[in-house]
Amino acid sequence: MFSAIDAFSAFNAFGVKAKTETNQCAYNRSGQLLSMNRLVLGSIIGILAVSAVLVALFYPISEYPPAQIQGPPAFVEEIEILIMESFPVQVNVVAKGYLPNPCRRIGRIDVARTFYGDFGITINTLIDSDLRACVQMIVQFEEVIPLNVTGHRAGIYKVTFNNPDNSTISANFELQHDNFVKVLKSCTNDSECELPMYYAVQSNCPFGTACIDNECRVVCPFTYHDPDPNVSQSYPIPCESDGDCDCSDREGRTLECRCHDGKCVSVEY
Repeated sequence: MFSAIDAFSAFNAFGVKAKTETNQCAYNRSGQLLSMNRLVLGSIIGILAVSAVLVALFYPISEYPPAQIQGPPAFVEEIEILIMESFPVQVNVVAKGYLPNPCRRIGRIDVARTFYGDFGITINTLIDSDLRACVQMIVQFEEVIPLNVTGHRAGIYKVTFNNPDNSTISANFELQHDNFVKVLKSCTNDSECELPMYYAVQSNCPFGTACIDNECRVVCPFTYHDPDPNVSQSYPIPCESDGDCDCSDREGRTLECRCHDGKCVSVEY
């Protein structure tokens, strides 16, 4: 006889079976979702990889300029000096030479001026850090470089270029007249004189001004180095009269030697 207990047991068994089937379905669905996610992720990775390959194939490297590093100087083969008839006189130097390959570019151009007014020039280069697309072929160049000759006296001056093999190439030019912009003014003492900007930016001498013969003049002091090798110090050369000062080592580029305020100076302007 089918009792109430049998009915309850049968009901429980049915519930457990239904729950088990429900859990199994949920597990199957989770597995299917996980497989689908993996498939989608793999497809995305594949698309990105193919895109990267296509970019590398169809976009040349030159469209993405590589970083550049400092290289040796450019090689200068020929120089020409052009003097423009103006006042003050302007001088340009035309440098022609070559670079070893297209991956080398003209960089900063350094122009140094010696105490005597000559010029030393170095044409620096930049090298592309990524040389994979570099063709080994010589590239010719031509650069026009202005020279600041304002303040130079009449005379012959030399221009020298430094090449990467430690060789040099030089040429001379001549100024027929002093290339000064007249800014002299009358004065009674040094404090009334101002140093022209041209001299203020020069590094070959600590130029200053002095009131000499009631005119403002640009002067360069004579100095001597401390005889003690452990002391890095220079001192002005003392004097009592103009005859105590000697400008012979300045190759005639100095207007005159004077004893000013008890110190030897060369009058530059």
